[in-house]
Amino acid sequence: MKVRKTHLILGYIILYCLFLPIPVKAESSIIIPPSKDAYVWNLTPDTNDGDASWLWICNDGGAYYDTCQTLLYFKLPYGYDQYQFIELRFIVYLALNESFNLDIYHIVGPWEELSVTWNTRPSLGEYIISQTVVPQQEYLINIKPYLSSDVLSISIISTSLAVNVCRIPSHEIGILDSNQLTYIQLSQIDFFMEYISIFFALGLIGLGLIVFLLLKIRTIIHNS
Repeated sequence: MKVRKTHLILGYIILYCLFLPIPVKAESSIIIPPSKDAYVWNLTPDTNDGDASWLWICNDGGAYYDTCQTLLYFKLPYGYDQYQFIELRFIVYLALNESFNLDIYHIVGPWEELSVTWNTRPSLGEYIISQTVVPQQEYLINIKPYLSSDVLSISIISTSLAVNVCRIPSHEIGILDSNQLTYIQLSQIDFFMEYISIFFALGLIGLGLIVFLLLKIRTIIHNS
């Protein structure tokens, strides 16, 4: 029984399409809460506030030169650098309905959540980034470029004088919705376009070979 060339090509295309991988968007996300957090305050230099429900940042420059800093420590999972996005996520609450400037620094040296005080606070290291914030707004700050290991130990301060007070929830608060807590979010989006391109190229090569063989068979039959 003769099999027509168009039937062979059509059958090949149908089989190829059945096995063609659909470009699926694969998303994965990991939420990492702080392993420890605390804030330190210059007006209570020997007091530890590691178990406080709120983490405070202030720099009012007033009569008392009120200054407080927040400390956060995160332990990232193995293979963290494979994620496309690594973001520090928090929501701020302000005493006044005005904007406030936050500055994030690496911390140099160890510190313990239930013993650190203003007088024993670790030194500030490399500057990371600044963020102007407004009341009750969510912020996602890209920190991937500033990571050199699976440990992120940072301090959030304000280098701009402001008669305002900023606070963010600590992991001890336990009364807010989980969407309001402070954490690091690791996420990635892959479309597998590289694999699709390879599969498509192989399909074209296979189709070309079929057409070539059919033309070759046709020539042989014609000359016989």
